[in-house]
Amino acid sequence: MLRKLAALSILAIAGTLAFSATAKAQIVPFEGTLAKQCTFGTSSTGTLNFPNNLSFTSNNASGAPGRVDVTCNSPAILSVTNISQTAGTTTSFTLNASAAVSSGTATNVSSSSAATTSLGVGTETVIVHMDGTSPSIITADTYNFNVTLVATPN
Repeated sequence: MLRKLAALSILAIAGTLAFSATAKAQIVPFEGTLAKQCTFGTSSTGTLNFPNNLSFTSNNASGAPGRVDVTCNSPAILSVTNISQTAGTTTSFTLNASAAVSSGTATNVSSSSAATTSLGVGTETVIVHMDGTSPSIITADTYNFNVTLVATPN
């Protein structure tokens, strides 16, 4: 009887050793793609000064530039694409706007040329000036304009 009990005990121990549980590992991968993009923050309004009856500018002591932050996650190109009058007496203005990156590392971009300037990765402040001239006396009124900037990732 002792032999049978010893034999069964050995078989039981051998069975647990031969079939002991083992841990298994599995890797679960994750993948994602972030598209190249630029976003503009809230802009601050520029101030136009009328030094005479035929012109206006934001680029003198009584005017002030508009500003906007642009954040890009890849290098990008900045351009001025449009100036539109949104308020005031409609006149045949000759309009110009310029935008420059405040870091001073980029060249000036103007609506009167096809020039562009480079933006780096991160946030940069863009300083926007505009001016206009009229062939005739500008009528007294409140004038508003929008300058359109485009930041294109490359």
